[in-house]
Amino acid sequence: MNKNFILEYVKSKVDSSKEKNDLLRQIEDARLELEWAWEVFNYVNDPKLIEVAIFSEQAARTRYEFLISEAKKFGIKADTTLNLRVCK
Repeated sequence: MNKNFILEYVKSKVDSSKEKNDLLRQIEDARLELEWAWEVFNYVNDPKLIEVAIFSEQAARTRYEFLISEAKKFGIKADTTLNLRVCK
């Protein structure tokens, strides 16, 4: 076997694994941001803070959906899904 081929193969597996772990961490961060926005929305009365919660939820949702689409490209599948809800 070609030594360079083996090295490249191993390197691609290690890099891919690191990228997948980073992606999963980012997905979890986005999920936590969504939960934070929902909690803020549920417990504030000030119109400005409600607006902040809505914008935060929209940004976190967009980020989460983008990261999920990236995870699908890697073939990552989740055991459970986050039920996305809309702040009203």
